[in-house]
Amino acid sequence: MRELPKVMAGIEASVRTGNKDGQLAAYLKELEFSSLLVTSLPDDFVAAAIRLLRDDAFLLLPDSWLLVGFLNNNWGLLTLEHRNKVNPILLKAFDRFGDWMGAFVISEILGERYCDEASLDALRGLSRTARQPARQLAPHGLEYLARTSEDDGLRERAKRALEDLVKSTDAEVRREATISLGKLKKGERPDSR
Repeated sequence: MRELPKVMAGIEASVRTGNKDGQLAAYLKELEFSSLLVTSLPDDFVAAAIRLLRDDAFLLLPDSWLLVGFLNNNWGLLTLEHRNKVNPILLKAFDRFGDWMGAFVISEILGERYCDEASLDALRGLSRTARQPARQLAPHGLEYLARTSEDDGLRERAKRALEDLVKSTDAEVRREATISLGKLKKGERPDSR
């Protein structure tokens, strides 16, 4: 099992070549195993992840979303400082991925991991301004926020935001908001479809 810096070096080399080696997905999946060797993600690793999430060439590559999936799966390995640094980068990357899964995972991170008033505001904004298909995934994040928040007021504001989106002029946002609101009313888990 290789250490995180070596795997990250492979990811960065693959990105530089436009993934001509076809190994990007394998490297990103390898991160999951490499993370077993650490109790927290090293600062230089997080800095490299942030650089990648700012890089359109990386974001447009198939499977680039696996990096945000890795961050979500290993949230407990991020320090508070890391989480604070990653948040604005995730917001900027939301609709820039070549694969809709990037926005999907970021919506979950905003709703479940950050789960605060700023995330509520961000998801509302993304539901109006993000490019499609990412825009239609903002309701998914609001659903997570409404389900996971321990703050009754925040949970209710997230539900009201979904109710507002059911009336959106964007048909896809309206459809996703309706699905998310329906799941909340039935008490279903947010990831069940």
